[in-house]
Amino acid sequence: MKRKKIMIILMLFALALSSCSAPKQKGSDTSLLRMAKSVDPDGLDPQRSVAESTFEITSVIYDTLLEVQEDGSLLPGIAQSYSLSDDGLHLSFVIKEGLRFHNDKVLDAEAVKNSFLRLKEEESPRAKDYANFTSINVLSDKEVEFILAQPDVGVLTLFGYPWSAIVEVSAENLRSKPMGSGAYKLDEWIPQQHITLEAFDGSYRDAKIPKVKIFMIPDTSAQITSLEKGELDLIEIPAESIGKIDTDKANILRFPRNGIQLMAMNSANAYLAQKEVREAIAYAINIPDIKEAVWNGVGIPIGSHYPAGVKGYVDLTGKYPYDPQKSEAILKELDLYGKVKLRMMLPKSYPEYVATGQIIANQLEQVGFVVDQEIIEWAAWLSDVYNGRDYDLTIIGHTGRLEPYALLAKYLSDGSENYFNYVNPQLDDLLHLVKTEQDPLQREEMYREIQELLAEEIPAIYLQTPERIIVTSKALKGYRDFPVIITDLRDLYFE
Repeated sequence: MKRKKIMIILMLFALALSSCSAPKQKGSDTSLLRMAKSVDPDGLDPQRSVAESTFEITSVIYDTLLEVQEDGSLLPGIAQSYSLSDDGLHLSFVIKEGLRFHNDKVLDAEAVKNSFLRLKEEESPRAKDYANFTSINVLSDKEVEFILAQPDVGVLTLFGYPWSAIVEVSAENLRSKPMGSGAYKLDEWIPQQHITLEAFDGSYRDAKIPKVKIFMIPDTSAQITSLEKGELDLIEIPAESIGKIDTDKANILRFPRNGIQLMAMNSANAYLAQKEVREAIAYAINIPDIKEAVWNGVGIPIGSHYPAGVKGYVDLTGKYPYDPQKSEAILKELDLYGKVKLRMMLPKSYPEYVATGQIIANQLEQVGFVVDQEIIEWAAWLSDVYNGRDYDLTIIGHTGRLEPYALLAKYLSDGSENYFNYVNPQLDDLLHLVKTEQDPLQREEMYREIQELLAEEIPAIYLQTPERIIVTSKALKGYRDFPVIITDLRDLYFE
């Protein structure tokens, strides 16, 4: 009897110990990555979309000839190698061996040619970007050649963007049934609910996590709650939500975006055409205060029209530090105190730009400017401000490209996108030279000169480079960010 009692006691003690152990975590399945997006993609055909929500998903379903790295440099993707002729007019790629699409069709030089011919079709929103290619020739099963009408220093970057994905052109309805060669293939898409991807065993570069499930959750707070409860592994949040994250339960990763936010000044205004007046404006604006008030302290200061984090960036933020007394003194010396009246046009669709404009208007008025603010619809901003150039001041953002010329060309005196109405022959010369310079080191030096010139002349007030904020579960590792709209899930793993 005593032996039986002892056995019962030992069993009860063991049961008590097991009940004290930690419960199995919801996120313990290392074979499934769970993500959330705020909006559904507008389709899964990268050649027929301009939506970020599409490219963030298609970038792992499809492959590109070249792959973009974190600093914007390029490495071979499905291309084994490439070569560009000395005159810059013949560009050829050798395709890796053994490639196939998700439907088991061969991915060879002919498939690459057909994909780019489709990209150049009228229905493609990116067709004009590839108009410089006069012909595409198949040289062998593994080699394809692109013929250019004229040299283009940024031609290689055209093969790294997500819309340059190699698609299987004979597949039906790529919008809902994508057919690529990427590390993941589509398993299921229920619009407004979720997208499920599974690893493709024929990819040239395998994914470490076998399955991905992307939930459509519009509400940021709901995403954060789900991640902290262990129901999600990866989300992206806006700047205003960064303070809501419990860092004991999640990791916060911050990356500079390939873009800038600025206050444009219209040099067609006689006052703004004077550098001294632009200097007075620059000294009057307290950018750190704006960053804290509008973007919750998120963002990287810049001093020129060049994104921080992009290769070739020069830190020029100290050129015109906040000094309201100096600003006021400049206006008084010019006998313009209280006489400079400026129209500030703000896009209603972007509340953060409206808030920024309102703060800046108040700061300018404190030193002697008179600012009339007008909040307008986005369509009116595009037609009247950007295209019509009917404004004095405006707050807006610009997205960068892999080749900085595309961003800086807005300052060409006779450029169609020069809504600043800024004219500077020295800057024009630099922009014309950099467009044709083949030596990357010489080109980088020219970009430095352009940045320094814009920082000195201040045709705009350069506010900041916005940041991308990624939140992950504690166990998820390997996340990388890029200066193009892609989400590379291949190297992610659970620790």
